[in-house]
Amino acid sequence: MTPTIKIIITGLLLSVSTFVASAQTPSGIVLHPEWATSIRDNVETMKELKSLLSHHAKPSVSTDPQPGLTIYKDITYLMPLEAAIKALGVSRQVSTTSEVICPGFPYHSLLGHSFNGTFEGEFETVYIVTDLAQHVVAVQFVTGSPKEEFDDSLTDKEWSTFDFVNTKRKAISTARVMHKTHGMAGHHQHKPTRVLQIESTFFSPVAPHNNLKAKYQSRLYLPRPMVELILFRISQSLG
Repeated sequence: MTPTIKIIITGLLLSVSTFVASAQTPSGIVLHPEWATSIRDNVETMKELKSLLSHHAKPSVSTDPQPGLTIYKDITYLMPLEAAIKALGVSRQVSTTSEVICPGFPYHSLLGHSFNGTFEGEFETVYIVTDLAQHVVAVQFVTGSPKEEFDDSLTDKEWSTFDFVNTKRKAISTARVMHKTHGMAGHHQHKPTRVLQIESTFFSPVAPHNNLKAKYQSRLYLPRPMVELILFRISQSLG
């Protein structure tokens, strides 16, 4: 880890300590004061995010709590990190923490806490994404051994990013990325999307015939307030 990244994460963790000490139950999501700062780098990733999210929500500064908003199974929006760890049955002793720096996500505001295990029968790692008060705002599962088959009908665009929490992008033009999105509206399907599931698979050409083989897959659960915040920051950057 470079010195710059260490300094950033240390600063974020200090902010976390301050917020946790002052309020165990925040009145809403806790973000860096400059969370919506516009950026001009990695425009392609922001465009991809906008394309995936804009069908399900509009840009909005949604910082209020959302009682009863379930992100994944027993994990609810703004649930304390420790409660989410317990709900997933993972161990604190085998975890890592890093800043979520994906273009479009709130600036200097989110941390990804990763844990190894077996999830949904096919994923090996879970990332619990929290705000500065260590309250859950998103969940992502990852596997390096996906069973997904390539479907050319789902690659109508030249996608590049296949893990938004860790900002992973394909490095060669012959590789392909496939996205599947599913908007979950809870018990009443006519209501707006409450949680958006984005499943992203990276396919790499394999010798000798350069057939495409799935090498990595992420499944991201984004609650509506996060979708709106991301779209808002993207709107500040892309217009």
